[in-house]
Amino acid sequence: MKKLIIFFGLMLYVAAYSNAQENPARKVAKGDSYDQTGFYFGANGALNVSFIMHQFSYGGKELDYAQTIRGAGGLIMGYNIIHNFGIAVEGYYSGQGQNYEDNSGVPMRKEIKLDYLQVPVMLKLMSGLCRSQFYIMAGPQFGFLQSESITINGVTQHPPTENGGSFFVNHDLSARFEIGDDLQLIGNLYFHGGLNFNMGFNDINQPALRRDYPSHPYQSSNNAWGGANIGLHYMVK
Repeated sequence: MKKLIIFFGLMLYVAAYSNAQENPARKVAKGDSYDQTGFYFGANGALNVSFIMHQFSYGGKELDYAQTIRGAGGLIMGYNIIHNFGIAVEGYYSGQGQNYEDNSGVPMRKEIKLDYLQVPVMLKLMSGLCRSQFYIMAGPQFGFLQSESITINGVTQHPPTENGGSFFVNHDLSARFEIGDDLQLIGNLYFHGGLNFNMGFNDINQPALRRDYPSHPYQSSNNAWGGANIGLHYMVK
């Protein structure tokens, strides 16, 4: 968390410095400029690679990690205080989890599917006044578990009753980092495209399940995911 605060402070400093040092003689010609100062809203979608760091097999055999692709989508709104610095809040539905497999004997495939409502609160740093603007966004992200499932070879697994009918806790805290480009399409409508990276801080396993096993000392399990995202945003001027 301290690293996030330091990073936000650096972003604020860079934004303030670049705004103060901007040379009027170097500004883009009016016909080619696009000032993003003000309020905006839009819709985003993403295709991500998902991981659960540190496999927890509940005392069973550990399996090999398999590729796990999940989708995400939601709404965003924000306010750019100056043309190169702002804040954004997003609410999106995020498919996460992890697939595992083992082909050493009897083929086995395990799928953990976790669906979250993710709410990141991010600072945004942008470049220049061009129609195509590079951006960096970062901030904390609050996750609320909406559904979960574990299947092994297609058979649904059920958690012990003492866990309240759940393998996983119902909330998560993560850090989100995103880089990309905003490209003006027409008027105040612009295309938003980039790469996102997310890392969870919380142990997602239910506390009652966190125990050592003879062959597997316990390690906390954390969400991690990242991929490509696109969207359409509209500036309100």
